[in-house]
Amino acid sequence: LLVQKNNKKLLEARCLASKGYQLTAIGKYAEALKVLLLAFTIAGDPKNASNSWFTNPQSTPEKTRLLMLSLIHHMFAILMDRTENAAQQIFHFKEAKRIAQEINNPVRVMLANMTLGNTYLNLNRIDSALIFENEARDLVIKTGQKKYLGYILGCLGDIALKKGNKTNAKQLFYEGVHSA
Repeated sequence: LLVQKNNKKLLEARCLASKGYQLTAIGKYAEALKVLLLAFTIAGDPKNASNSWFTNPQSTPEKTRLLMLSLIHHMFAILMDRTENAAQQIFHFKEAKRIAQEINNPVRVMLANMTLGNTYLNLNRIDSALIFENEARDLVIKTGQKKYLGYILGCLGDIALKKGNKTNAKQLFYEGVHSA
């Protein structure tokens, strides 16, 4: 890889995270685990903070490293979902959120809240799901990142259905379709 040839460790971690995500999507879980663990090793090393091609004038090399670590936790949580390890899935989504909060990255916090909400919904922990999905919706509105609003509203609609509120669920589903 070009990033390895040029010793750009954070970008290598990013590539490995993407590869792990794709391997997870096609059901190659053992291979995904291997590359995600390697990505964790690279992004987890503070020495790699300044070794990147990433340029963001609003950030620092350390914040960029932590952003990458947050992303890798998120990808690892998705792998844990596919392998039906709910405890590790929740742990890694929460860790992704914690790091995102630490570096003040509201979009990554929103993504963690959105996926945590869906995780709790799938576990039938409706009150927890509602808290996280509402937090995600609030951040979408605050940041203007409306790409995921339809998904969040769909989750909120599913929550309303599980609570027996068909009228509210219908309204949320319509809002979700309208936002897409």
